[in-house]
Amino acid sequence: MRFGAAVPKAVNLPLGKIGSADVKPLGGGYVDIVLVPTERCPLGWLQAWPHVRPWKVADPQPMLRAVSESFVPMLADALRSADPAATVHAEPDATRRGGMEAAA
Repeated sequence: MRFGAAVPKAVNLPLGKIGSADVKPLGGGYVDIVLVPTERCPLGWLQAWPHVRPWKVADPQPMLRAVSESFVPMLADALRSADPAATVHAEPDATRRGGMEAAA
């Protein structure tokens, strides 16, 4: 992930350390994707803002904001290949309910 305008920063998030990806539809073919790590994220909440889940200050979760819905299956495939022991599945009907739902 890359972020920061005045002080640019790049952080590597290994896909093998991502436990799940929660998807929230935004409409217009875009979604927010929260990457839930299996270990504590090395970033502070303010340090990674705006690329973190809102109000998860004590346990920051990286977030991909306003990405195309077509990216969700690619991310699911990447997470599946990073950890073949885990079962990865997309639930498109669940994401239309409006809450943060598991996509991977």
